Amino acid sequence: MAFPPVRNTSSVTPPFERCLFEEMMMNGPTLLFRNGVLPASLFLLLLFTSSPSLAALGWPGTDQEGRPCSGPPSNYGPFDYTDHFARSKKLGIVEQYHFTPQIRNLALTNRKSLFDNIGYTLRAFPNHHPALYAMMRLHLLESRTYGPPLECYFNRAKAINPTDGTIYLLEGIYFHRLKEFDNALDRYRTAEKLGKKSAELYYNMGLLYLDMGENDKALEYARKAYKRGYPLKGLKQRLSKMGLKL
Repeated sequence: MAFPPVRNTSSVTPPFERCLFEEMMMNGPTLLFRNGVLPASLFLLLLFTSSPSLAALGWPGTDQEGRPCSGPPSNYGPFDYTDHFARSKKLGIVEQYHFTPQIRNLALTNRKSLFDNIGYTLRAFPNHHPALYAMMRLHLLESRTYGPPLECYFNRAKAINPTDGTIYLLEGIYFHRLKEFDNALDRYRTAEKLGKKSAELYYNMGLLYLDMGENDKALEYARKAYKRGYPLKGLKQRLSKMGLKL
């Protein structure tokens, strides 16, 4: 599959950055990150190193075939991405070497290197939102994958912080891309129940309801998304073509 031209990543990241995958799949479910990091609710501070329970996180759950998840151990961490201390003291060194702008944008020609580096980032920070999104895009783009199945990364992310609604938003986007609408709706609703009341969630829920033929619901969530300043116009344009105005 051909990849679109890579943007100049040496410039300052704009307030809203459109990911490569979103450019390839215009008007589809997507996630935008402000200044490269999606704002997240802050939870209780971790200790200076991972607690024994986090260190023993391993690879919980099963893959889609029902096989136990397995993968390399964490050489650093694991840490909760939504934790203020871990973000401020532990995240920089990981992103400096393993989640550079080129890796984030899937711009390396060595695809295995992308899997390896994003995988390392997720072993250190299992619920690293941009890295989870990058791994999801990579699995959707590549016919040959390396490392644990994508669902095992989602399992691990939920295990480190079951109340992190962004994980469920990302998983919902993944199922939405696969046209597994019921699974996508389940994840979006879970994200909403966990307090994830963001423009990103509402935009994607609007798209999903539109794909499911529930136009009234689509309009309801589109209004919520644009009221919160969501910048992309794909949902609005699709509704307008159907004679539905915000």
